[in-house]
Amino acid sequence: MKKIFSLFVVCLISFSSLAQEENEPSILNNNYDKEFTHTTGLWTGLYTKYRLNEKLFYYGEYHFRRRNNFVNDMAQIYLRFGLTYLINPKVELTAGVVTPFYWAPEQNLANQDNVVPQYRLWQQIVLFSHLKD
Repeated sequence: MKKIFSLFVVCLISFSSLAQEENEPSILNNNYDKEFTHTTGLWTGLYTKYRLNEKLFYYGEYHFRRRNNFVNDMAQIYLRFGLTYLINPKVELTAGVVTPFYWAPEQNLANQDNVVPQYRLWQQIVLFSHLKD
């Protein structure tokens, strides 16, 4: 198990990527003429799991994300509902629906949807394991 974990860590560390082009202005070469927009945000979330019977659970995630004034500017409501089936004590499978709603940053623009819903299906598999010394 230690060999697999070590190999996994080495693979993660060995990959690198660049986020900017080399000729793009950056703070490192003191040639930055970019205009920055600073925003603040508050992300809150509630995760729930309720047992319905021996092997079946209700799973829910409720996220409320606000920007700038925290109270006045809604950014996103992200709702995730699903049913979880306990395959065995170490494996559970969840499937359900995601219903996020996105608010436009500028609410007073013409010909714009101020709130955009986006519905989709989602699934996850959770594997449980005990760490040993």
